[in-house]
Amino acid sequence: MTSERRETILHYLAQKNFITVKDMAELIHVSEPTIRRDFAELEKEGVIRRNHGGASYLSEGEYEWPFTFRNRSNIDKKTYIAGLASSYIKAGDTIFLDSSSTCYCMAKELAKFDSLRVLCQGLPAIRALSENESITIECLCGTYFPKRDAIYGADAINFINQRHAKYCILSTSTLNLDYGLMDNAEEEIGMKQAFAKNADKVMLLVDSSKFDKTSYYRTVPLEDIDIIVCDQRLPEELCEYCDGHGIEYVY
Repeated sequence: MTSERRETILHYLAQKNFITVKDMAELIHVSEPTIRRDFAELEKEGVIRRNHGGASYLSEGEYEWPFTFRNRSNIDKKTYIAGLASSYIKAGDTIFLDSSSTCYCMAKELAKFDSLRVLCQGLPAIRALSENESITIECLCGTYFPKRDAIYGADAINFINQRHAKYCILSTSTLNLDYGLMDNAEEEIGMKQAFAKNADKVMLLVDSSKFDKTSYYRTVPLEDIDIIVCDQRLPEELCEYCDGHGIEYVY
């Protein structure tokens, strides 16, 4: 199965929530047996659920989307959020940047600044920042995860722990008032916690599709966040929490 066809299938499922084998075959002009094989492979990867002669969409809170698809999902919201977040940045700042698609949008905003020093987890962010030669880019050492196009592991965490930044900028798969930032990848726990621990301020970039949902792993508690940047006003209970805990939020 080609990666382009997989992305097309995921795109349609995200829009329709459920689609039959017959309808998908007609939409992308391939045979029904081909679609059945594609559905079977995608289900093995844990990104869809087959049922009733077709396949169902699983939300981001239920599994981990490939980076290539996440980078196309809610792109307008993520771009807007990155633009807002860039207002906090000044030339000469030191920054930690996680591997999320939202932080990739942020990297494109950071590329407009001079004399930054940015430690990147994701390779797409590195490529975006490399457009500006005045920015010093540090690459994590560790284990490469192709699906996320990013670096993970104990070596990467040790690398982070030897550094300090003014801002840690990160995103999350889901955001829950009771459980904080959550993710479906266990490897994200240590990475996000190391980033947050070693920065003066933790800035969370989160679009409104992530609210009031849960994932399997808890990464960073809400009380460790200093700034939340979103595409719309936070849910009222979350606003009250932020006001009571001195967390700034903008939208």
